[in-house]
Amino acid sequence: MAIQIPALPVHILWINTVTAPLLGTMLVFEPMERGLLKLKPAGGELVNRRMAARMAYVSLLIVAIAYLAYFAGDGKKDLAVNAIILCEAWYLLTPHLDRALESLSSRTGQFRLV
Repeated sequence: MAIQIPALPVHILWINTVTAPLLGTMLVFEPMERGLLKLKPAGGELVNRRMAARMAYVSLLIVAIAYLAYFAGDGKKDLAVNAIILCEAWYLLTPHLDRALESLSSRTGQFRLV
């Protein structure tokens, strides 16, 4: 028995068409760091091991959630597509969550990020 694909190629194109401009627009409102334009370009690798591991982890998590939504919805592909879009929105907002937890841990001393 073969496993069906929860999203067709046209669905993936739709996800990219919808999420890229909408989620990218959020970055416009991010405040600029002081002295950002005066900094010299950083040398080194473009993607380090930690970044590659995070990308792999998040990709596998999104695929698992999409399959879970697909099979929980009795094979409805729109649930899988919406799950992917929601996961991408969540991934875009996670740096803000990380920063909020860091500031909370520095103030209270109770939380610790590894």
